Amino acid sequence: MSRQPRSPASCGWIGVVSWTTRAPRPGEVDGVAYHFTDEATFRRKIEDHELLEWAGLGVAMANASSWTKSFADLETASNAEDGVALVVERLLAGEDLRPRPST
Repeated sequence: MSRQPRSPASCGWIGVVSWTTRAPRPGEVDGVAYHFTDEATFRRKIEDHELLEWAGLGVAMANASSWTKSFADLETASNAEDGVALVVERLLAGEDLRPRPST
């Protein structure tokens, strides 16, 4: 039995816009594929956990600090254990990883 991978769109992903401190390449527009920002703003966003909170599904690696984990909806394996790949595989397999409302 073979498993057909699902596309990101079929998982409800509308798109991903990353943040970067590099300069835009020719034809790139701020806010389309990347938000271009300066180093100080980027570091502040990391320290304030703005990027994790905005994600909709905040995933922390096993080797993240306990403070960072407190902002995450889900914890995965460490970066050395391919934690991001494990979460992406689960999402593409159709697993709903969204946080459940507390009752």
